[in-house]
Amino acid sequence: MLKAIADFSKKLNKFNESQEARRIVSVSSDKVLQRKILDSEEERREKLVSVLNGFLEPFSRDVEEDEENLSKAYDLFCGILEVQKSKGSKETRLADLALKSPLCSKPEYIHGDRFSYLKVWFLKQHNDSAFVPEICLNVQKIHCICFVPKDEARFSPLEKELFGLLEM
Repeated sequence: MLKAIADFSKKLNKFNESQEARRIVSVSSDKVLQRKILDSEEERREKLVSVLNGFLEPFSRDVEEDEENLSKAYDLFCGILEVQKSKGSKETRLADLALKSPLCSKPEYIHGDRFSYLKVWFLKQHNDSAFVPEICLNVQKIHCICFVPKDEARFSPLEKELFGLLEM
């Protein structure tokens, strides 16, 4: 036993005298997991920014057409509001302001989250708009574009995150 202690003391002295005297610190599994989570979150954020940039600076004709269709729907909606102000009354007015649009036949907008990107693009382009676009069901249960007053709009967690990314 004394020999083992003496051998260990010699090795410890050699280690302390060497220029590479540094301890190997083991990385805990919590830190490894934390790093993986941070990397995964950064990768997800980069993907969100990439898709959002595809709407802010469209590189495909499909996205440009979708943006044009949403802008046309908004222009039509604003026109309807103007006609309603001048021609309508509290009793005689349009009850349903849902608008048919090619956007409403695209599964990625109806069932996916891509409409969130289009909505964020719209609000960035029309930052003075008092209304927010939504895809809704009209009285015949057909998907349409509706415009909700901005103060009544409810934004999804994804949309809130996209707004945050725009502010960065």
